[in-house]
Amino acid sequence: MILSPTTGTGTVHGVFRSDEFPVHNDADVRAKGEWTDTVVKHGTLVANEGAVSRVYDLAPGTIVPFHRTHSLDIGVVLKGSLTLELENHETVILKEGDTIVQRGTWHEWRNQSDGWTRIMFVLLAAHPIEVNGNVLPTTAA
Repeated sequence: MILSPTTGTGTVHGVFRSDEFPVHNDADVRAKGEWTDTVVKHGTLVANEGAVSRVYDLAPGTIVPFHRTHSLDIGVVLKGSLTLELENHETVILKEGDTIVQRGTWHEWRNQSDGWTRIMFVLLAAHPIEVNGNVLPTTAA
């Protein structure tokens, strides 16, 4: 199951999004004082040329299936624990306060605990990974 913005298994909270990098900290002034919720405006997970920050609340038993993103992801577990499985089937259990950096790796997330887990990510735009001239996929075929 792929986690959608609001399901019985979790919620995704959009915190910030910029579609350019470096970010313009005066974006509201540039837009003549009009604030735009750029997280809601774009349905994509990654900003192709910017940064996105999201908080995920995952119910017990939630699985975010194997995938990769064309981004550099920095995650911090804010509450609970989360199991990360990598392409080589290595698993790591992340606990409150643990930080993870994903650099386009194929991975899956599982909340195997009895409680809710909250993790915050910052995703920075990155070039797709190429092997022998082929771009690696972002989701399972």
